[in-house]
Amino acid sequence: MAMGSAARWLVWVGGTLATVPISCFVWWFWGMAFCGEEVYDTKGDVVCSALVEPIWPWAVIAATPTLITLVVGLAALRTGSRVLFRFALVAPVAIGVLTLFMAPAIF
Repeated sequence: MAMGSAARWLVWVGGTLATVPISCFVWWFWGMAFCGEEVYDTKGDVVCSALVEPIWPWAVIAATPTLITLVVGLAALRTGSRVLFRFALVAPVAIGVLTLFMAPAIF
């Protein structure tokens, strides 16, 4: 079933707004993994002091799911590409799921 142009724009706006909690989850989950409360030095301490503590680099990294949906979704709507549109809506969810399973495996 083909979606109309207005419906695609609404789905894109809704999808973009729905990725904000995913970005917040990435922010919190990986930030906690890199900057845990250990009293001993770990390899995550270097990442914490380089990325998480200065805030802006970590904010850009954590906002990746929302930025993917925003930028790639807009490009897909402009070009009419259904493949890009699907990617823009599925990739952020995949990043959230990977975050859930990768951090405990790494740390």
